[in-house]
Amino acid sequence: MVTDENFNLLHTTGNAHRWLTLPPGEISTNVLKMLPESLALPFEVGANKVLDTGNPVRVNQIEIAGPLKFFYEGQKFLRILIRRTQLIEGSFQLIATFEPETKPSDYSPSEEIDMSAASKEKINILERELRINRENLQTTIEELESSNEELQAANEELQSSNEELESVNEELYTVNAEFQQKNSRTL
Repeated sequence: MVTDENFNLLHTTGNAHRWLTLPPGEISTNVLKMLPESLALPFEVGANKVLDTGNPVRVNQIEIAGPLKFFYEGQKFLRILIRRTQLIEGSFQLIATFEPETKPSDYSPSEEIDMSAASKEKINILERELRINRENLQTTIEELESSNEELQAANEELQSSNEELESVNEELYTVNAEFQQKNSRTL
């Protein structure tokens, strides 16, 4: 499977249809939305590590769960191998392979990821995103409160203007009544 730096699917080979599905709703080629949950987290953590370091990563001991058991009958674990390459000038792509894990790896040197540590890393990423979102929300709330205060001040000015207009209107009504009285006396 080949993705861009934002995890958008660029190319597949082999049996990628086994684990890639279109998400419901808006069509997306983001593999994080297309992979089953049991593979999405290990892939995301491994891919982010590859993007950060540039070194290949091997994510081991990914338990085969859910519908994947049907395709990997008799297998208990998968291994994901992820490496970075530059197929298109100016951007990096990720190449990932998903393989049944039957024996210790005899692959070229790559960094191994412990999924418990990967889960902690994912939690840290999510907590950081949550903190940023909270800060953005707080800023938005403060801007809305400021706008609300400005609108209240404008509303008070409009009410004051309305009262002045009512007073002028009453004066005009009184002057008009006096004028009609004088007019009816002269006729």
